[in-house]
Amino acid sequence: MYRKGQEVKALKKQIIPSSILKKDVVEVINEKLLPYLGILADNQPEIYADTYAKITHYIDLINQKIRTRRSKATAEEEVTSEAE
Repeated sequence: MYRKGQEVKALKKQIIPSSILKKDVVEVINEKLLPYLGILADNQPEIYADTYAKITHYIDLINQKIRTRRSKATAEEEVTSEAE
């Protein structure tokens, strides 16, 4: 049992938290991938323009959902505080 416990502890130390990974991935996408695809879409639009447009559209949709959720949460907080 002790050895199994030590193996589990060793595995836990090697796992990187998802919040750190998320920050790294978002940074790479925003600072490297999107600018690179933008340049490729400008220079070779027949190959990359559609891909670039789909990716930016998808990112815009996600950001819109995030803003909507944040505004709903703020509105609900205001209604709750007024009711009290």
